[in-house]
Amino acid sequence: MNSSRIRFGYSALLALALASQPGFAAAESKAALPLPAMHSQSKPSSSTPESAQPAPTPGQPAKAAKATATFEIGPDAFLLNGQPFVIRIGEIHSARVPREYWKHRLQMAKAMGLNAVCAYLFWNQIEPREGEFDWSGMADIAEFCRLAQAEGLWVVLRPGPYACAEWEMGGLPWWLLKQEDIQLRTSDPRFIAATRRYLMEVGRQLAPLQITRGGPILMVQAENEYGFFGKDA
Repeated sequence: MNSSRIRFGYSALLALALASQPGFAAAESKAALPLPAMHSQSKPSSSTPESAQPAPTPGQPAKAAKATATFEIGPDAFLLNGQPFVIRIGEIHSARVPREYWKHRLQMAKAMGLNAVCAYLFWNQIEPREGEFDWSGMADIAEFCRLAQAEGLWVVLRPGPYACAEWEMGGLPWWLLKQEDIQLRTSDPRFIAATRRYLMEVGRQLAPLQITRGGPILMVQAENEYGFFGKDA
């Protein structure tokens, strides 16, 4: 089968798969997928998120809280509570930092003048065996997001499915290769089915931590560096 035909439409399918997950909402975009503003009561603009929610049992989905802020894309800028907002963001790969140091690293980011952090998810860490998800230990990204919120930092979530980040297979799980002719990062139905299942689980765990539900997650980025690989971006 012609690989260029297979790749056509992958980025659109991925965006639709992510946007369709429970609780996740996406604006029309080919890169980061901003969450639309909620029509909640207005309040003075703040550059930091509200206090974090109490931590649930590790591996259990986060619980939504009442939205206390709005975030949207304006004509010329991002808007937080209706006011122009400059995102000063840095990368912290929680999977590479011992969990005991997460709070310290987030405090260091805040001390540098950042108001947000990017949070990668590595699929092969979260679903090491097909159909078996593990959000414990250093894979507890919900807890990382709650800690970021407690330190006054917003979060841009980057769940992949391909993350790159100099991580093994860019985060894609090894078991995908048990199907020798599977074409990764394409609209191959087998890859899309596995990706959809993974993103369903991401949505179940993290949708309650969106800004529209009282959490720190401002945006969700689908895929990563796809323009170097695909033809439909």
